Amino acid sequence: KGEDSQREVSPQRLVYPEQLVLDAWCHLREDVRAFALDSIRRAEILEKRAKDVSERSLNQVLGSGYGIFSGN
Repeated sequence: KGEDSQREVSPQRLVYPEQLVLDAWCHLREDVRAFALDSIRRAEILEKRAKDVSERSLNQVLGSGYGIFSGN
């Protein structure tokens, strides 16, 4: 949307469909989201345990957006 926001995420994987993208669990939206790495201005490591999302779930949610998995 072109707006700045602050998110707490649990990183899952880095993919490179056309640019580096961080697939992560977004705690604000309570769902899997993809974040363009070149759009992230600042990151910090928190003393919290990251939520683990299965590869299958990541592919179901985000897969079709990359054209390399068969996702929803």
